[in-house]
Amino acid sequence: MTRAPTAPRLPYYHEAVKLPARVRISRLPGPPEGTLLTQMRRLNPQFALGAPGEPAPDDFVCLVVIAGGKPVGFLVAQRTGTQWQETQALESTWRGRGIEEALQAELRGLLSR
Repeated sequence: MTRAPTAPRLPYYHEAVKLPARVRISRLPGPPEGTLLTQMRRLNPQFALGAPGEPAPDDFVCLVVIAGGKPVGFLVAQRTGTQWQETQALESTWRGRGIEEALQAELRGLLSR
């Protein structure tokens, strides 16, 4: 039996940081919407997406922390001119476990490509 070739796995830049069990970081393909956006605003009531309209993919990065199937944190970076503006939030029960560092490492890796 011949196996079909598998696609190469894309690197995760945060792999050097050990995350707690059941925790993963996912990159959204575009801006959050619906229930996820509501949950992100629960974590950070001041969170706003900025200008109306969908940002271009090169000008927007959204990383979401999932623990036990539920979003517990996020990091959003939006380019405004030549500067990147970051918004980050994490449930207090998950702080101090390396997740903040993993989010920053993932963002730095993505922006350096």
